[in-house]
Amino acid sequence: MLELRDVEIRYGPVPAVRNLTLRLGKGELVGLIGPNGAGKSTTLHAITGLQPAHAGDITLDGRSLRGLAPEAIARAGVSLVPEGRRIFPDFSVEENLRLGLAARTGLRRAGLDDAYEVFPRLHELRRRAGGALSGGEQQQLAIGRALLARPSVLLLDEPSLGLAPIIVDAVFAALGTIRERGVSILLVEQRAQRTVAACERTHVLANGELRMTLGPDDAGDTQKLIAAYLSG
Repeated sequence: MLELRDVEIRYGPVPAVRNLTLRLGKGELVGLIGPNGAGKSTTLHAITGLQPAHAGDITLDGRSLRGLAPEAIARAGVSLVPEGRRIFPDFSVEENLRLGLAARTGLRRAGLDDAYEVFPRLHELRRRAGGALSGGEQQQLAIGRALLARPSVLLLDEPSLGLAPIIVDAVFAALGTIRERGVSILLVEQRAQRTVAACERTHVLANGELRMTLGPDDAGDTQKLIAAYLSG
């Protein structure tokens, strides 16, 4: 469904990502981990058109996304939940969610049920201001808002950042529910062991290059995970 082939991304003359090739099939959960500054968020930004790819190609269902505007890529079926959530604190939960419908034709109240089914808590809080939510509730809101665009591919950038362990459990459980709907997920995370255990495969990015690909059976191999992070 989503494929990156020999992608290179630069900031001026400095390469941030080099020769990156990975695939994301329908309904798959694929992880992307690595040390800070490895190029993980940059990769997500290139997929969404927020950062240009300078070489290689990025395709969705065989159609190249390179050169398309971010809004065109969103309409094509790619949604990003950015690091830091970026909700509107003065808007209610429901108003924040309605912004996720912008990529669809026509605003329908029934569309909000897509988010409420995955995150029932949002329905309870629907009239509360986004800024009054806990960190975990804001993360649910950010993911729910992205789901309302009915994406075929969901990109998540550090969804567990700053959350308590019990809330992290809820977020990872929600990823399973989202996958059951046929949505493909590319997950950028710092919780390496948790990510490797949850994903079909997890790519390790270091110094802008793909160093290793791990499977769920590798989640318990602490030494292998450490070696993967130090491979750069």
